[in-house]
Amino acid sequence: MEKWEETWDDVTGTELEPQRVAQARQDEREFFYKMNAYTRCSRACIAEETGKLIDVRWIDPNKGDTASPNYRSRLVCREFNIYRDDALYAATPPLEAQRLIISHAATIRHGGGHGGMWRGEMHRELMNNYVSRAYFYAPATRSLFVELPAEDGSAKPGEVGRLNVCLYGTRDAAKEWQQTLSRHLEGIGLVRGVGYPAVFFHPGRGIKTLVHGDDYVSAGESQDLDWLESELSKQYQIKTQRTRPREDGGCVEAKILNRIVRRTQHGYELEADPRHAELFIQELTKEEPRAISAPGSAEVSEEKEGEELKGEQASRYRALAARLNYLSSDRPDMQYAVKEACRVMSSPTTG
Repeated sequence: MEKWEETWDDVTGTELEPQRVAQARQDEREFFYKMNAYTRCSRACIAEETGKLIDVRWIDPNKGDTASPNYRSRLVCREFNIYRDDALYAATPPLEAQRLIISHAATIRHGGGHGGMWRGEMHRELMNNYVSRAYFYAPATRSLFVELPAEDGSAKPGEVGRLNVCLYGTRDAAKEWQQTLSRHLEGIGLVRGVGYPAVFFHPGRGIKTLVHGDDYVSAGESQDLDWLESELSKQYQIKTQRTRPREDGGCVEAKILNRIVRRTQHGYELEADPRHAELFIQELTKEEPRAISAPGSAEVSEEKEGEELKGEQASRYRALAARLNYLSSDRPDMQYAVKEACRVMSSPTTG
């Protein structure tokens, strides 16, 4: 790794700092050993246990952005999905679920409380708990073996690793993690939602929680969120962000599912994932930008027609339109303009 000259983000394709990538991979390996992710054994065990051997590779993304980098390397399996099996999928909460949690945090509750005792005006907070390497907490339910990474210096020639836990990239990892987290939340008193099985509610404490992958997003009163954070930390290694009000009345920010949630004196603000806007602007400012004062125009100019784009130019247009389309789910103000851009994705023109 000391000889690396260039490293790249596997998600965005942007250049990464080799030293940060090397450190991120080292952190991942240490967690492998801590969680006893696999047991080294001879290759003959695969046939003896009628197991399956899977290749692995490193994924090196920057989960942050240019201003605040957050390198998190992952060693993932490459178990290809050769057929559809709905039983292997985990529930994913819709975007409305996150807005539901933020709305719950922003709503002031009057009176009530535990045991019906009057507690006056109660303000809720938001809490985001990130479970480090969540899938490692789900036990493996199949006989799976992995090729050992070159970084495992203690491995002997011909050895493979028998998985003890679910690893990123195995087909049933998401399902097994969902079952693991659901059993834990239901075990401490939360009830799974009827409409969305990734949303939970605690009737006694008034906590609403959604789980998206390895992120828990919860809203509730301060002492109740303290309790939930304590219960999660007993079970997993977690990182926590809270929107506790500041004494000076200033803004408090938390990054939740790559979106920035900001608590102000007047309520909550939701900002779309800044990485998409950043990458889009970098791409478009290669040329001279032209601004307009409104998201659209009633006039259709001849400039909008033009010649049809071909090859790389057409692919570039479609990629930018697709990124805008994803961004617009958090930006109602730009949805009209994005809709107009997406209308011509099949045959974009110079106009």
